[in-house]
Amino acid sequence: MRSWLLQFNVEEIPLAIRVLGAIKFWGRSALSDALAFSVAGRFQKRFQALGLGAPTASANHLILVG
Repeated sequence: MRSWLLQFNVEEIPLAIRVLGAIKFWGRSALSDALAFSVAGRFQKRFQALGLGAPTASANHLILVG
């Protein structure tokens, strides 16, 4: 964190800290819900998305809307 902040000029650091405070980290299910909500009703047929990732239990996450 410190090394990331040191890339900014001294007067920019307070803004960078405020930006970091506003970032929300979403889990895989929250991202899936947001994607499903954003595509719902936009396609005449079904929409299918398969998340790619490392071979873990949560990597295989399928979204099917329609």
